[in-house]
Amino acid sequence: AGKIQTSPPLPGKMENPPPHGAASPHRPPEQLSPAAPAPPPSEAAQQAGGAAPAVSQAVERRRVMLKHAQSIMYRFACGMRDGLNLAKCWSLLHESSSMWRTTRNVLLYNGIWMGLAVFVNSGVSGWSASLVDGYWQRLVFDLVFLLLWSIPMYILSLILCLAWYQEIACGACILLDRRPRVPPCAMDKWKRLLESIGDEVYRLLVIIVFLVGSKVLQYIPGMFGIPYLGSALYFVSLCWSTSLYAFEYVWAYIGWTADEKLNFFETRWTYFAGFGAPLTVVTYNMSVFAGAALYATVIPFLIMSAAAAAPRIHLEQSRVRIFWLPGMCATL
Repeated sequence: AGKIQTSPPLPGKMENPPPHGAASPHRPPEQLSPAAPAPPPSEAAQQAGGAAPAVSQAVERRRVMLKHAQSIMYRFACGMRDGLNLAKCWSLLHESSSMWRTTRNVLLYNGIWMGLAVFVNSGVSGWSASLVDGYWQRLVFDLVFLLLWSIPMYILSLILCLAWYQEIACGACILLDRRPRVPPCAMDKWKRLLESIGDEVYRLLVIIVFLVGSKVLQYIPGMFGIPYLGSALYFVSLCWSTSLYAFEYVWAYIGWTADEKLNFFETRWTYFAGFGAPLTVVTYNMSVFAGAALYATVIPFLIMSAAAAAPRIHLEQSRVRIFWLPGMCATL
């Protein structure tokens, strides 16, 4: 009594019906309809997605070019630094009295010759202008003076400086402990003399052919309306020829072959352009023979700097065949 009897749930009825929207446990879940495909990206989105890799490639290419330009400028600056290594030159001259005497002879001879060349050329030019009338008569007079005075003096300077430069190169290499492949004592005296003459002839032929080709190349860009490019190419050519002339004496003492010299030079062309740049800047706008006299005066210091330099580490990524045609012509 007092208790309320609850009747059991009728069959087929649930005590608590599921909430609205829930799946009933007594019936299978409804089959969901497949998801609709995503709409294709718009044309603007496709262009933006394709532009991103292109921009990153352009940035990477610009970064690589900038890094390459920085490495070129660094090697050029290293060459200029080694070409102006006057402290090492002074140290070598201080250690060797024979090198000092040889260098003094070079300075005295070329200084006197440079002064005479400037004085005589300017005096003769003014004298011929007042003495000879007419363009062709003055041209013939200047040509005769060139053949009878300037060229013989220049050839005499080359002959005298050949022995002096070789002596300076040998002395500098000995002091810097740069040993030749074949000891000088193992070679006959006349054989050494013939080899030095052959090296000098080959050196002069390569440089002369190279400078003639560079002089012709100087005027080609101007024919197509491109200013200043020819002068820049000629300036760089003079830098290379100056470096080659200085390093040739060192390499000849060590005993390198012609192919080894040119291969070494052409795989370090940026460094050697910087090495010869200071002297080229000074002599670029001078007259031919005055510039040659100053060139011959400064070359001993460049030879000593070349003996003390270390261009082997300044290797380029690719070889530039600068002296291919001059070397072939000199070999023939």
